[in-house]
Amino acid sequence: MQAHHNLFLEDPRVQSLIRRKAKDMVGLFGFSTSDREDLEQEFRLEILKQSARYDQSKSSIQTFSDRVIAHRIADLIEERQAQCRDWRKTVSLSDPLPGVEDDMTLEDCLDADGNIDARKSPYSPQQEASDQRRDIQRFLSLLEPRLRDFCMSLLRQTVAEIARESGEAAGTLYDRQRRLRALYRKFEDNAK
Repeated sequence: MQAHHNLFLEDPRVQSLIRRKAKDMVGLFGFSTSDREDLEQEFRLEILKQSARYDQSKSSIQTFSDRVIAHRIADLIEERQAQCRDWRKTVSLSDPLPGVEDDMTLEDCLDADGNIDARKSPYSPQQEASDQRRDIQRFLSLLEPRLRDFCMSLLRQTVAEIARESGEAAGTLYDRQRRLRALYRKFEDNAK
């Protein structure tokens, strides 16, 4: 059996086949460039597992390897298309973060326990504040003028103060405030 392992591990045609098949998988069924090395390793492992079944009288090493890889690819695709998974929603820790100049990955933002470390975040507090301002300005632009004015008043005054100043009933203003909050929650949900 050890002899079979060496045949597969040392054959340059098999190694070339493994690299080519892994490269072909990139971009299909949610496999990204960062998955390429993992796919190569997966194919090598599967060939080594199946090498005990290899019979030289039935096929060449390359043909046997090609069939083993083809079956493993079919299994990987089946796993990706299982109902409980949506490969389009998976995120690789090795993929570059969008909107970041250097090639920082999500993995770079994790601490030793696998939690997101705010100190390693690629987004500065100024950038986050700028994003929040832009979101709020967009939200305000969607409001009708009366609600927008009320929202701006809430930045400087309490509902009771606005009621005293405007002469409107406090209950009406509290209802307006609840409506604003509901609209903002809906706006946030749509933004996600």
